[in-house]
Amino acid sequence: MENITHDHILQCVQEGNLTEVLQVLKENALDECCDIMTAVKQILKAAPSDQQKLRLQVFHFMLSVLRNPDVSPRVASQLLGILHTQMPSIAVSELARVVHGLLKDVKTGGNSEGRWLEAIPQLLSRVGSCSWVEGPNGETLSGPQWKQLVVQELCSCTWTPAWALPLARLFSELQVDARELAYAVEKLVQVLPQMELSDIAPFLYQLLLLSNEECMVTVLDAAIRFLNGLQDDRSSEMKQAEGTIILHVVFATRQNLDIGRRLVHLLKERPASFVLSKFSLALALALAKTDPLAQQMLQVLKGAMNKTDPLAQQMLQVLKGAMNTHFEERGHVQRSHWVRSLLSKQHTVEQCVLDVADCCQSPGGWEEVVQGLVRFGFLLLDCNGLSMSELGARLIVRVFNPVSCHTILDQLVQRLLAPSSATPTLTNSLVVLSKLVTGRSTLVLRQESKLIDLLGYLARLPSAHATRILEVLLPVVKVSASLRDSLVIVLRKAAFSRNNEARKVAVSGCLVLLPYEPLLEDVLSILSRALVQQASVRQLVYEELPQVAHQNAGICSPAVNCHK
Repeated sequence: MENITHDHILQCVQEGNLTEVLQVLKENALDECCDIMTAVKQILKAAPSDQQKLRLQVFHFMLSVLRNPDVSPRVASQLLGILHTQMPSIAVSELARVVHGLLKDVKTGGNSEGRWLEAIPQLLSRVGSCSWVEGPNGETLSGPQWKQLVVQELCSCTWTPAWALPLARLFSELQVDARELAYAVEKLVQVLPQMELSDIAPFLYQLLLLSNEECMVTVLDAAIRFLNGLQDDRSSEMKQAEGTIILHVVFATRQNLDIGRRLVHLLKERPASFVLSKFSLALALALAKTDPLAQQMLQVLKGAMNKTDPLAQQMLQVLKGAMNTHFEERGHVQRSHWVRSLLSKQHTVEQCVLDVADCCQSPGGWEEVVQGLVRFGFLLLDCNGLSMSELGARLIVRVFNPVSCHTILDQLVQRLLAPSSATPTLTNSLVVLSKLVTGRSTLVLRQESKLIDLLGYLARLPSAHATRILEVLLPVVKVSASLRDSLVIVLRKAAFSRNNEARKVAVSGCLVLLPYEPLLEDVLSILSRALVQQASVRQLVYEELPQVAHQNAGICSPAVNCHK
């Protein structure tokens, strides 16, 4: 590079021979000390505007540098900028020849790396805007006709997996009509099964961004079918690839909400076995949490579905419908020995749903599924069928982790305190809370403030309702001093309440806590107060206390003294 001085460049330009200079620049293109951009600008500045040969030589040189994948992004971006500014100074016929030369590399499966492909959209735009162009066989074509011919020629090439992602990026910048776009997308999708798992996520992202509404369905359907076909692959690499794909699709949906709407439409038309396969289920749940819709709305949903948006609601209803269909079909199968004998392997949706929940413990995109999975679990919990509500309970417990515990307990508390809670809703919510208290007590106690709030509302609930809640919470009350103190205060206030139902809550709560020795003295003092209240309150003490004392012999003597 020491020999390439400004004077040397001027001399070579005057002599009309840049071969030596450009060769040295190409050999040193990766050298950080080589200021290739300054040299190129000096050459172009020194070259007369009528020296087409020299400018074309520099043009080809810049393209050759862009073919090198190791060129720094800064240099590559600057070279692309110079290419764009130099196109008007080069004859259209020469630019057309450059394009046909680049197409030959695509046809022969040459080097797909580097950023040289990014020059093609600019070249097509420049040549395609001309009134006439000489075609590859010497024929005269209009600019748009020539551009259409080039796109068709590009689509007719054999595309290998190595070319799939670069070509997807290329077509996202090309201006093509709907028919050409559909053909290109269909051809790109066919390469999907041959690609490396690590390349699929960015490939699908590019396809979704370049697709119109019709092509989106093609891309989503092909991707889901392909990945659902690999659901038996439980390797960490597969899990990571699926998570990355989910992350890319969610990000693409945030940029274009039509992707989510087309997925809803696609899932509505597909059978339950398609919708409830592992990947399609995970993807639908990830998109069920999307919130950036133009018109957000609040809808009151049954159970724990509080704030949502139309896309999320549609997605969850599609999944719920698929679950209903699946359990109905399974019921028919189980009632028919003949049908069971014909089916070698049934589609185990329950295990598929729980597998998705297990995958949510992994990073790398799966965290996008958690929120939708929680919503889906509560939606199943409210279903009439026993199998679906049980699956909903198992799902909520399975996905209960440090990230989701706040949301889950918040929804459970709201459901338990809702004045219009139906008996199935209350029962199912208590089943979930009981499993969490006994199996995930450490995480539950991290949300101690929510449990204290729940205890504070007990006196306002029907006594039977409050008693069931206390029985469920008893394991964590025993290990938490804060919960014990809060509960004693709540029961004491309830015992002195003017409301007769609140007094019954106090009695029922005391009877639940009576076998717990550390609170025995406090509980008996509250029961003593109950014995001088209304007949219905005293009756409750007399009816329930003997049974509790019979089951816990150690409290018989203190309980008898309570009557004195």
